[in-house]
Amino acid sequence: MSFCLSLLSAWVTAWLADHFLPVLVSMPAFLILSSLDSFRVTTSRAFDALNSSTNYESGSCN
Repeated sequence: MSFCLSLLSAWVTAWLADHFLPVLVSMPAFLILSSLDSFRVTTSRAFDALNSSTNYESGSCN
């Protein structure tokens, strides 16, 4: 279920980007995300970016 929602979310994002990017872009954005491997990389990097602000490290300055 969550994979389907992630795939739908990626498709909607690509569709919106494709319609709002300048006309000079020759390849539609939805073709870039059509590969499952690139989809996995894209989503994992997005989750890494979201989680990076919530990671806390403790230590001393000594």
